[in-house]
Amino acid sequence: MTTKTEVNTVNKAIIKYFKQLNNRYYKTIPNINNGYCGHWALVFHKLFGGRIYVHVAHHHVFIKKDNKYYDAQTPEGVEDWIDIKGLWKLRKGLIGIRKAGFSDNIKMITERVNLGKILCK
Repeated sequence: MTTKTEVNTVNKAIIKYFKQLNNRYYKTIPNINNGYCGHWALVFHKLFGGRIYVHVAHHHVFIKKDNKYYDAQTPEGVEDWIDIKGLWKLRKGLIGIRKAGFSDNIKMITERVNLGKILCK
């Protein structure tokens, strides 16, 4: 199974779950990254492995697997976490911060962390 297939499997499972809850807002893939990225990452991690990362300042959670980064909107994976679609609106600013010599501000976390406390913007 490819990682792209794994991402799509998790996306379908989460959308199915939202439909069962009759949650209209979260019936699209982009909206998973707007509040449920931590849940998405935890499900992905439990099913397929990978490491869970969080961008500390922007509270976005994503997966690193096989040297690529993934979130609900990035099934093809990217080599640099700054290119994942969940952070796309912030990308220009993040690149500027990186060029200025500041740290990338991401941290690896484990499944032991209470992801319910990590909210995505």
